[in-house]
Amino acid sequence: MKSKISRTVLSCISAFWLLLTSCASPAAPTLPSPTPKEAATAPKPTIAATTPTVTPKPAADQPRYGGILNIGHYADPATYDPIQESSLQSESLIVPSYSGIVQHDPLEPTKVVGDLAHKWETSSDGKVYTFHLYNNVKWHDGTPFTSEDARFSLEVVRKPPTGVRSPRQEWLKAVERTEAPDKDTLKMTLQYPSASFLDNLGDGRMVIVPKHVYESKGNMRRDVVGTGPYKFKSFSPGASWSAAKNSDYFIKGRPYLDGIIWYIIPDLATRFAALRTHRIQVTPFGTQGLTPSQSEIIRKELSDKIIVQRCSSPGFLSFRMPNTKAPWSDLRVRRAVELTIDRPKVIKVAMEGVADVGGFMPPGEWSLPDAELLKMPGFRQTKDADIAEAKRFMAEAGHARGIKTTTVTRNVAI
Repeated sequence: MKSKISRTVLSCISAFWLLLTSCASPAAPTLPSPTPKEAATAPKPTIAATTPTVTPKPAADQPRYGGILNIGHYADPATYDPIQESSLQSESLIVPSYSGIVQHDPLEPTKVVGDLAHKWETSSDGKVYTFHLYNNVKWHDGTPFTSEDARFSLEVVRKPPTGVRSPRQEWLKAVERTEAPDKDTLKMTLQYPSASFLDNLGDGRMVIVPKHVYESKGNMRRDVVGTGPYKFKSFSPGASWSAAKNSDYFIKGRPYLDGIIWYIIPDLATRFAALRTHRIQVTPFGTQGLTPSQSEIIRKELSDKIIVQRCSSPGFLSFRMPNTKAPWSDLRVRRAVELTIDRPKVIKVAMEGVADVGGFMPPGEWSLPDAELLKMPGFRQTKDADIAEAKRFMAEAGHARGIKTTTVTRNVAI
């Protein structure tokens, strides 16, 4: 199918913050629950009533219908299950087929607007959210969507059944119960007021799945049935993933595109060549986007055809150790490895200098200033003190002469 898109491409290089972890699989931080006194004095939230409409653009920049968007992608999806997946290699492909209860406004990302919910109210104590859902929504298999699908999905995330993993379980930690009082209403009661609740609920990965499919199969590892703007069309392993416009999408007039094709091109240089020759129109963000040197080539050679956009992204590179197996089960060994990593040098070599060193918090108003961060163990410059401390830990652990190990690496973003 011939694309009607007249201008190629939005490609993005991201400035990553580097946090090299020293654990097997980092968990989301646990925040303390407010005391009854704190909860009682918490500010009362306002009533929200929004609809998922987009602010009109100036007449000269109106969107046009039609065309196929060709995107370069770096790997086959591990599975198709939007609840259990936490890797961009899968999420990037499957999420456009799904909807959430609410979402972040694409034109104003700090604002939460409706998705499946066209409005909602919040109780005066900030603990009860009542979402009013669209009543004309259908799953891609033609089955009507109801609030029970929403309740079921969020409960699977919050309390995953045996055999189901839930990487976003912590995001709903504040939730006490989820109810579907009627087919068009979803009620969520929190244990305490939570400032992050709506933001978590509006994350693009907090999607709603069809109860009738999930219950019958126990997962959606090989099924894509959503309510989103694009229906899954086909998948050719190692070649492409495609989705077509959902003509029954509940937001009238959307989507604009006829479809999307993700071409699976693992090699970054090959994907860059596909971008330059216009086989693809978008290349991914993060460490799978353009390198700084590649972006300069585009700016010099194709600035009239390709837009290169550099944006910040709170990603990270990590070195993970199986902390249930020796020698990694010894905390001193893990600490020694963490101390020896030269973060600024990794950024200089692996990221061509386009990244920031980050600690527990990504760089910004809440993080430690660089002057303080670079004095901390593992971050210190020069590395002499860190290496001396690492040697001491290894000697105490009985590995004064060091250890040999094998690592598995990949050149893709997680």
